Amino acid sequence: MLKFSNLTKTFGDKTVLDDVSFQITNPNNLHVLTGESGSGKTTLFNIVFGLDNTYQGTYELFGIDSKTYKKQDWDHLRTHKVKMVFQDFKLFDQLTVYENLYLSGDFEDEEIYSILESMDLLNLKNEYVKNISGGQKQRVAIGRAVLGSPEIILLDEPTGNLDGMTTEKIMNYITKLKNKGILFFIITHDNSILEYADVIFKLEKGKLYSTYSKNENDYSENIKESNQLEYVKKNKHTFKYTLLSMFRKKNRLFLLGVPIVIMLMLFILSFTAFQAASLDSFTSFFSGIDSKTIVFNTQSLTSEAEEELRDNNVLISNDGNRIAFSNEDITKVASIKNVDKVEAVVEGVQSHYDYEGNRFESRLDYEDIPTFLKKDLDQIRNGASITFPLMAQTVPSSVIRNYNSNNINIILGEFPNDNSQEILIPDLYAFKLINAENISKLINTKISLDVTSAENHSVIEKYKIVGIYDTGYKRNLSPSYPIYVGYAPQNNLQSKLNESSYQFHVQNYKINKATEKYTETITKDFEHFEQAMGTGFDQMIVVVDNEEFFNSVYNELKKMFPKYQFTSQYDLKNGDLSYIYRSLVRNLVIGSVIIAVIIGLTVIFLNKGYIYDRTKEFAVLFCQGFSKKDIATMISLENGVVFSIYFFIAYSLAALFDVIFLNHSKYGYLFSDLLTLKNVISLFSLVVIIVLFSIIWGIKGIRSDNLVKLLKD
Repeated sequence: MLKFSNLTKTFGDKTVLDDVSFQITNPNNLHVLTGESGSGKTTLFNIVFGLDNTYQGTYELFGIDSKTYKKQDWDHLRTHKVKMVFQDFKLFDQLTVYENLYLSGDFEDEEIYSILESMDLLNLKNEYVKNISGGQKQRVAIGRAVLGSPEIILLDEPTGNLDGMTTEKIMNYITKLKNKGILFFIITHDNSILEYADVIFKLEKGKLYSTYSKNENDYSENIKESNQLEYVKKNKHTFKYTLLSMFRKKNRLFLLGVPIVIMLMLFILSFTAFQAASLDSFTSFFSGIDSKTIVFNTQSLTSEAEEELRDNNVLISNDGNRIAFSNEDITKVASIKNVDKVEAVVEGVQSHYDYEGNRFESRLDYEDIPTFLKKDLDQIRNGASITFPLMAQTVPSSVIRNYNSNNINIILGEFPNDNSQEILIPDLYAFKLINAENISKLINTKISLDVTSAENHSVIEKYKIVGIYDTGYKRNLSPSYPIYVGYAPQNNLQSKLNESSYQFHVQNYKINKATEKYTETITKDFEHFEQAMGTGFDQMIVVVDNEEFFNSVYNELKKMFPKYQFTSQYDLKNGDLSYIYRSLVRNLVIGSVIIAVIIGLTVIFLNKGYIYDRTKEFAVLFCQGFSKKDIATMISLENGVVFSIYFFIAYSLAALFDVIFLNHSKYGYLFSDLLTLKNVISLFSLVVIIVLFSIIWGIKGIRSDNLVKLLKD
């Protein structure tokens, strides 16, 4: 079974084993190794058990050179064929006596109880190992080694902690087992063991001597001619051990969990807030236009058209034919199949009067603020105020739901109709009007406003409140919020179609020869100028009747107006404006990654420390035949369960903190998506990635040589 040929082992300049040659073949003999402390007995056992292969010479185990065994071969050998009882027992203190035996391999309860009874441990089966004496631990370690009837059992000072009566009992038990074919090889200083020995070796000054042999040579070993082990597949209690170990270490996991839960909670809140702030940029950028609408104007060209003009030294930004759209342009667009609505407007004109020319502005000073609002408007305490000026919508009511250029978020009612005395008021103005939080009753009521007429006279006009919009004052207070009136056309065509206006354009286009030539279609004469001015409306809003036909309408418009830059949901993500979209996405991704990395590294280091502290435990598993793969499975399972619990607790605390505090603060809007399924999944996915990195790093640090070193120390 064991054969050593010219075995030499050195530690630096010290030779521990010097050209040792011997063999052990008879499993019916009890073999004992004696020698002074430090003579190399434990070193020899480490070689036998496969913990040390840095030697010269040959060591054959079951007829095979041990250096040809792979790591998985040694895992199999330690599981089924070769067991070792260490001086310090290598038991799991957090487990009971029974669990230490049960979890060491795939054994039946009947066998376990039989060994416990033989070792006089049955009454201690449910006692935690940490609570029993050294002698009792010694017996548990021996009992664990005997389980499964391995072919070789190595015992390093097996009676060092036992009294005389127990030693006799254990040696009688070992004698019975060795008569069943288990080879026992014992290191001892206990002379009482020598009387049980069949073969006694002495290690002295690196040399091995046989001092006594009863019948070692009377046995002929039958070695199969094979250079491979016969594997017997048996299950290990990997999952049971992991779950049981977690339960027994719950106090330790709780202490570890406190900083991790705090970090995860901060991660959840910071990530949610950052996402909300970033998505707020997305919302303000994209929400003004829906997926069926295309907007373009005569003064905004595509990047390709702008580049071509620059290359030709043309210093204006139009197509050289139009200043504004003509009635013919509008009719052509309206005739495109699947176009639902077409509106032409003057782009960017924000008038501060209603359709009759009336102007109005209200003011809210700190002393006039309703009591329930004072805490939110505290910043205007020192002489500042909030104004509410009259302002007209920039697009007709027919398309304002499709192209809400001011990103107005209506919370009650509707937009005002065109050319009407209807108004859409901000929520703060509504609070001022009724000095109460319930503002819904203001919808469809009429109020009198002291306005300034077009002739600069102070008159009283009645306006109907048809809607109230959200100002978002809690998160960002502005000094001014418009009271919106309905759209009124602002083209002022007659003021544009006169000789002075024509001459202005002529002179403006004479900035250089290239520009003058490029615009000659417009400035050739007044008639051409009149055609170029068209309706005076330079922006067109086109709404498709069905999103399914958006692409076909879009392509038709591009054929008609190839040089114009279009604004649509498609263009925001794919066209000239896509760089803004990509920038927002990039910032969102980078910011999310930075937050995840900062929090993740902290969590990873905490978990790494916990895994590192468990290396001694893993070393014990290693000597029981558990492979690195088994240990990796245990770490992965435990981290998966533990971090799922940590994540649940952290999310619950974050939600509670939001309800108690954040939701009532001016930053509450940043956490409105905290409990949405999408946010939970995103955060959990990031935590899974963090845990995976932690597991990979932790497992990478568990090297076989480190585990062996712990076993040898």
